[in-house]
Amino acid sequence: MLRILGLPLLALIASTLTPSAEPIVPFVTEFHHWDHHWYVWLPRDPLYEAVEVMSLTTSGSATPLVWAFFTERAPPKRQHHYTNSHDMAATTGWTYAAIDYTPTGGAEAPLGVLVRFTDGQGKSVAINVDFAPGARLSHLGAGLTDQTGHSADRLFLLFYRESAARTEQSTVTIDGIEVSEPPRE
Repeated sequence: MLRILGLPLLALIASTLTPSAEPIVPFVTEFHHWDHHWYVWLPRDPLYEAVEVMSLTTSGSATPLVWAFFTERAPPKRQHHYTNSHDMAATTGWTYAAIDYTPTGGAEAPLGVLVRFTDGQGKSVAINVDFAPGARLSHLGAGLTDQTGHSADRLFLLFYRESAARTEQSTVTIDGIEVSEPPRE
């Protein structure tokens, strides 16, 4: 019965819509692709739960586009974004920062990174993600990834990772204080 009534109702709704050159999308969407993505938990920081760094090699530019952001620990887990692009900062409302970006390792191993910049409060930030010799990218941990509540009051995020690697050799310092997981011995 529902199927029979549903078709005429759908036809009635469709007949009231006027043709448009623009598709009708019920919500605003954006798509971003980054070449590399690093994620470090910050269990020893009182304000931030995690920091992420993403990079994208752009054509015609010697310097990759870099985006680093901190996620607050307390709900709604707001994020504080920094980018090395004046244009991106202006269009997104993020904070521009002169980010020193140095990729490390690579070739047969996962790509590590060393990032340094000054945050919006004038504190120096250093993020170092390094992998043990012999570390390899794998499909374990790849695929769709949970948003874990990050910016849940503003965004519905769908993350897809092509491949992943875990490291226990990462350090994050904010204003000279180490806030990431302590190295395991």
